[in-house]
Amino acid sequence: MLSKTTSLVAIGLAASFCLLGQPNLKAAAQGPAKFDGSWAVTVDTKAYKNANGTTAQAWVKHFVATVKNGVFHGEKGVRGQPSFYEMNGTIQADGSASLHVSEITGDQRYNFSDGQKGPPDKGHPYTYEISAHFSERQGTGKSTSDKRDREFTFAKQG
Repeated sequence: MLSKTTSLVAIGLAASFCLLGQPNLKAAAQGPAKFDGSWAVTVDTKAYKNANGTTAQAWVKHFVATVKNGVFHGEKGVRGQPSFYEMNGTIQADGSASLHVSEITGDQRYNFSDGQKGPPDKGHPYTYEISAHFSERQGTGKSTSDKRDREFTFAKQG
């Protein structure tokens, strides 16, 4: 009788774990697709003191990006022209993301330089990386591959 009772308790516990685990299984099954949709993106670029003594002015950009199957893409401006800005990358199932920015510089007042030469004129291609983290409705990030501080906020639309 003891073994029969022990077996019934074990079956009951196993059933409970299966039922309680269902929401987590659903989230895990969705994977990065849970981030799919339209996202409002804000890029807040801080002022930067150039090595030559000038200051690259702060600027803010707003644009909309899309995510499909965890693949992130957003852009602002006219491709190939000064002030074009593009952000691409992948959001993992846990919300971590590595994003890559390709841009073409615009007005020189906003461009920075970490060398002794002044900031580049408009029309100069430039890239950098972002480390970000997303929840199902929002996200944050920071630039990681150069000296200029940039903060990113992401808000899911709809």
